[in-house]
Amino acid sequence: MALLSIVDATGFIATSGGTGTFVVASGRPDVMTLAQAQSNGFLADGQQVSYFAQDSLTSPTQREWGHGTYSLAGNSIARTTVIGTVNKGTAGTGSALNFSAPPYVYLGAFASDIVFGQVTGTNTTVLGGDGASSQLTLESTAGTGTTDFINFKTGSQVEAGRIDSSQRITLGSIAGANQTIAGTNSRFEITNNNIGIFDFASIAYNDSVGNGIRWANFATRNASAAGGTIGQGGDVVMQILAYGDSGVAGSPKQADGIFLALDANASSSGAPGRLTLATGNTSGTLIEALRIDSNQVLTAGGSSAQSFASVTPGLQNLRLDASATYVGARYSNDTTGPGLWMAKSRNATLGSHTIVQSGDAIGTIGWIPDNGSNLNNFCATIQGVMDGTPSATSLPGRIVFNTTAASAVAVTEAMRIDNSQRVYIGETASQVSASNCNIASNTANFDVLELVAYGGFACNINTGMTTASTNTPSGGAVTSGSAIQNFSTFGSDGTAYRKATTIMHTCDATPASSTVPGRIGFFTTPAGASQTPKESFRIDSNQQMRFMFTPAQVSASTQAQIRGDDQTGISIATSSSAVICSGHANFIMVLELTNSSYALYISSGAATTLVSAINLGGFSWVASTATPAASQASVAFSGSSYSIFTGSGLGTRTYKVFMIKLGAT
Repeated sequence: MALLSIVDATGFIATSGGTGTFVVASGRPDVMTLAQAQSNGFLADGQQVSYFAQDSLTSPTQREWGHGTYSLAGNSIARTTVIGTVNKGTAGTGSALNFSAPPYVYLGAFASDIVFGQVTGTNTTVLGGDGASSQLTLESTAGTGTTDFINFKTGSQVEAGRIDSSQRITLGSIAGANQTIAGTNSRFEITNNNIGIFDFASIAYNDSVGNGIRWANFATRNASAAGGTIGQGGDVVMQILAYGDSGVAGSPKQADGIFLALDANASSSGAPGRLTLATGNTSGTLIEALRIDSNQVLTAGGSSAQSFASVTPGLQNLRLDASATYVGARYSNDTTGPGLWMAKSRNATLGSHTIVQSGDAIGTIGWIPDNGSNLNNFCATIQGVMDGTPSATSLPGRIVFNTTAASAVAVTEAMRIDNSQRVYIGETASQVSASNCNIASNTANFDVLELVAYGGFACNINTGMTTASTNTPSGGAVTSGSAIQNFSTFGSDGTAYRKATTIMHTCDATPASSTVPGRIGFFTTPAGASQTPKESFRIDSNQQMRFMFTPAQVSASTQAQIRGDDQTGISIATSSSAVICSGHANFIMVLELTNSSYALYISSGAATTLVSAINLGGFSWVASTATPAASQASVAFSGSSYSIFTGSGLGTRTYKVFMIKLGAT
């Protein structure tokens, strides 16, 4: 309440009793009238005053005191707040007394209205009224001055602060020098000399919760202090600005700023907010550097958060230049570098744990190109995925590489490395030989594996094998006959992939110091149902070549061909025959296994000549004929192929054949 500073007593006789306003009927000769107090500057229209009223000067029975409001036009005092009453010996409070006669009214001051100075030693305490809710009011003037202020001084009468007529509060040794910043005078300033840091602290003792510093600011679009008009998204509720002296008086430049604003329209349910940090450029203009919006999305680069692939990431760096690059650098004298880590739990509570499942994507690195209208699709991704059922002691994983094909907008799996370190290109599992296959592809265009070496260096493909349980040659020597590396081809028979050919690299003898003897075997699958590859040709560790083909089909081509039998040979019953070559062969060497009898035939077209024979044990190779005698055998052309013919009395015997074809005849 604005209180009147009483220079001398003021009073009057009211026009009537009752509970209404005290209207002046006449003055008192011993005190000032209301008009005199107003003209002397002690009263202003609408000002509150303390009053005392009673029904008689000599024998009062009704008394009332309280705070009233002066009306210049009405020449009256309204009974605004009644503090106390006495009505014929009965005390009361709060309600205006019903005077039975026009009361005598006096203006003055109560004890609760007066500021007292209490001195203890050299310390002075300023006290307000003696009521439980008394107020202390300081006024610079009883008039209506436009440049007056309340000044606070300490020490050797040095100004420490002031409150001026514009309701601006200035603290500091140069408190009177209110500064103009950003074109206006601030409401609160600290303007001390030679002090670089001002500390604001709130300390809570013996409490688990600190008080902190609560700086409340209220922004409304309503002109009333009570508000009532909805705040709009983007409205700045509070800002903290830092300025640097530009060297030009009255023209400091903005260096940094913190802005607290509405992130969306406020409502009766809440007021979404955002925090923005800005930094000044060389022109003194603040540019947004970082914001945290109402969804707790942190965005760097001066933009609102964006959506990518229908998701709004929680951390975004949106730039127009290379500053959109991310880097992590670790400076430490050790073997550890920086990391990029991703984690996944199936628990919906932060900090709690539920085990993931096989197939769960644990983390994704993706590339999203602009298609001219949005940023909704990936062109490629790399994913870390659970590759089996996890447990506390087992976390099988795989890395999946996905790409988007031409004329498509969704990624598909291109390659994976599974939990067994097997690599699959274009497929998710081996369709041929899952137990042995380390690289698999079903991509139609994956026709050629191209390896190119530049600079005159050879292009090497190296494979290794050890019998040790870990990837180390120590203690893991291979043994004679150990397959070191196989290269196989498969074809589909309409229901499954079947092996067609194999090149096998094998240890050919017991390894010696710094040496592993090797051989190469070539396997092919013969025609017929349910056949498997058989070794056709071998180069052993002595560089000797060995042919072991089944001599069933020498083609009628013009190329030179060599055909030999397999290790089991050809079984032919007595007085029977078996085809050994379709078409023609030039050199035919045959071996009868029972007695180890050899023969060499040379042919040209249908003409066949026995060149040499070694006959043992009563068995005889004879000149070319389709009807050999008893205990004889021969090789003859039968119109479309060469066959071995046997005579009677031989029983079933096994024969091996070696053939060379040099031309078409």
